[in-house]
Amino acid sequence: DLEKLITVAAPSTLAALPANHEIRSHLRQEASARCRSLLRTLLFCQKVMQLLFKGDSPLSREVYVVLLERLCELSKRVAKEVKEWLLYHDDERKYDIEVTVTIIRARILSVPELDVQLARMIESGRTSAIDFAANLASRCLLQEPPVASQNDFFSSLQILKKMVQRGKASESAVTLLDTLRNQVPAISLKELTAKDGEPAGLRDQLATLFTDWVRMYHHPASNEKTHAAYITKLQQQGILKAEAISPLFFRVCTEISVDTYIKTKAAPGLPPNLPFQAVDAFARLIVLLVRYHTDPAGVDPNHARLNLTAKILSIIVLVLVHSHEQRRVHFNQRPFFRLFSTLLNDLHLAEEHLQPIYIQILSAVSNTFHTLQPSFLPGFTFSWLQLMSHRFFMPKLLLAENQKVNHAGDFSSGVACIAVVSEC
Repeated sequence: DLEKLITVAAPSTLAALPANHEIRSHLRQEASARCRSLLRTLLFCQKVMQLLFKGDSPLSREVYVVLLERLCELSKRVAKEVKEWLLYHDDERKYDIEVTVTIIRARILSVPELDVQLARMIESGRTSAIDFAANLASRCLLQEPPVASQNDFFSSLQILKKMVQRGKASESAVTLLDTLRNQVPAISLKELTAKDGEPAGLRDQLATLFTDWVRMYHHPASNEKTHAAYITKLQQQGILKAEAISPLFFRVCTEISVDTYIKTKAAPGLPPNLPFQAVDAFARLIVLLVRYHTDPAGVDPNHARLNLTAKILSIIVLVLVHSHEQRRVHFNQRPFFRLFSTLLNDLHLAEEHLQPIYIQILSAVSNTFHTLQPSFLPGFTFSWLQLMSHRFFMPKLLLAENQKVNHAGDFSSGVACIAVVSEC
């Protein structure tokens, strides 16, 4: 019945259908009616998938994807089966660009998950797989509005670049890479020196840079090499060198991390770690920026790294204090606690790369915690106490002091923090 209704429907998209249209009624009823048994649900799901890839109109794609989405929501087993078929089943019927884009928009599949499988398909050398991957990336990246970012297709694009170098890529792959290479960077040096203080759209551009990093950091193929490439990209765009821009960038990163936590935590049915994805990615970004930072004057790279650490920490404090004052009793300390605790963990993991200033960096963190003590920010008290007892913070500072490490820096703030803890 639904298939017949789609065939005779006048509107070309689901959004254009009236609220009382029969297709909408069927969508509300079909999914719940079919989920009375797992076997019936799986069989119905197979039928929906067949109709989805058989359809040739925007309306049919949207209707069947919505139905598929609701079936996945009602059954975790169905969601698992659908995802496995879309990702791993060797069937060239899946090489439908518009259907795949509609599935991505519905978030039945995430682009990073799909990207890993696309890279494997490209490596197989099949022309159909190469063309599908190149055309899908082109559709998602180059058409307005874009469905994904280049970081989402990181693995596929890397494999395509290697094939172009070896002369084995298809014409569609060569065209895609040429187009991406010729695109204007998101932020130019002229924009960074605009006279009006904050150039129009700059905050959005900086936000895009950070959200691209979050996606790349959590990408299944993410590694040290991809992280270093992103840091190089930031350095080339002058984000860290421009005094008027870098504070805004770190402020945007902090605000997005906190806001993302608050919004996703309030949404029901999401994975427990999802609210912390932006926060965790920001913590790692801070450590990498400090690790790879150099002195613009070329004199003292360690001094430059310590200055950058202090700058970033001070901006986080400003955002925290502002949120504390604005929200008052509704202040949410959890995202800030997660940011600082993850930062301490990541600093510990990078300790070898941060020598000889690792203890001095912890001393800068100690100065930050001294600023955030409960007498100033009562809404942060519980998190503050937990951070003070973090195994990668005070124990390391005390050990360095007891060993009389001559580069350990000033421990006065650490001692003051201990005194505050003893009073709590």
